[in-house]
Amino acid sequence: MIVDSTFKALLTRYQVTDTEAQQAIAKVTKKVDFNPGQVLYPLGCQPSFMYWVEKGLLRSVFYTESGKEFSKEFYWEGDVFLGIRNLLNGEPLPYEVVAVEQSHCFQTPLKNYNLARQAFQCWQQFHQGFLEAHILAKEFKEELLLLNSNEQKVVRIYETYPEFVSRVPGTLLASYLGLTPVSLSRIKKRLGL
Repeated sequence: MIVDSTFKALLTRYQVTDTEAQQAIAKVTKKVDFNPGQVLYPLGCQPSFMYWVEKGLLRSVFYTESGKEFSKEFYWEGDVFLGIRNLLNGEPLPYEVVAVEQSHCFQTPLKNYNLARQAFQCWQQFHQGFLEAHILAKEFKEELLLLNSNEQKVVRIYETYPEFVSRVPGTLLASYLGLTPVSLSRIKKRLGL
């Protein structure tokens, strides 16, 4: 059982302040560590756990048949991920989640999370807020990728997430922006980044 103040602070940040509701999740949550390159959700899995990122950087990644990688999204301190596609419609995930940096997470069984959502209003509200935040992040990425030139994409991501881009290896940032590493490097050089 997690009695960690960091986890409780994370729950409070997400407005899960009811002690009984917190305990419903804390009692089945454990701390787990992941090394860089370690896979949390393998391609095609149906996740059994959700993760709360205490420290570190992870990413969801799509692979083409030819082996090319596209970073779907990144997760860092304070983020939560749970395989939304599988949770909502039961489909196996068409991507994998892998640690980019040494990462420390809290791992909660999804079955217990789903029970807590049914039993506690604050968990229903958390879930609604989580889905809304996810939709807004997707809208930002769609706008970023569809309405901007390659140079504008780089400028925008550097302006919006300066700490993030300082942590992400250039090859992974390029795959997130739909660029080749060489193109990203040239754009960064031209912009003095």
